[in-house]
Amino acid sequence: MGKTAHSDFEIDPATKQGEEGEVSSQGTQPRYNQETERAIAQARAMMDGTQPLQQYMSIAALVAAIDAES
Repeated sequence: MGKTAHSDFEIDPATKQGEEGEVSSQGTQPRYNQETERAIAQARAMMDGTQPLQQYMSIAALVAAIDAES
């Protein structure tokens, strides 16, 4: 089985802003992929009440809903 690692780190605001400027000067803009943007929009719609919350009575029901989406 392969090994994985997880790292958390913080960057001071000035460094972050400088790096973002460097990336954009090369003609690229870091952004979320379309699936992530849809998930964020869905979560915001649920938070503001324009989309009903999804509720499941069991883990099996949740898994079935996830399987139905694919």
